[in-house]
Amino acid sequence: MIPTPQPQSTNRLSYRAQLGGSRFYWIAGLSLVSAILRVMQTHFGFAAAFAIPTILAALTNSQVISPAYLGSLGILLVIFMGCGYFASLGAKWAFIAGGLIYIVDGIGCYLIKDYMSLAIHAYFLYRMMPGFIASIEFEKGR
Repeated sequence: MIPTPQPQSTNRLSYRAQLGGSRFYWIAGLSLVSAILRVMQTHFGFAAAFAIPTILAALTNSQVISPAYLGSLGILLVIFMGCGYFASLGAKWAFIAGGLIYIVDGIGCYLIKDYMSLAIHAYFLYRMMPGFIASIEFEKGR
């Protein structure tokens, strides 16, 4: 007799969603550290950090600490912390919204020819997928 596949336990799905959601926290944290390093005028940053604030600052020809840079960074940090929280709870919309924003940010990396950051963006999106899939399976099981 062939055993029938059993649905995954809720705990395992919840754990996978939490792991996927934690990627948003990593992105926000690395972006914040990169921003601090940028303000300190070091030539170091993280490839997973947001590109949108840097692009906006460059388009407005502003200094390191500009309203465009700080404002867009603050908005993205709040959004990604929220996406991390709700994605960790299994909210499918949080994975979709955060993923789409990060894809747009990755397109910004491509436009400024920062291919290492683009590759890291793709990797983080890839690592979010198991959490997104778990949130879909979790929703089906309710």
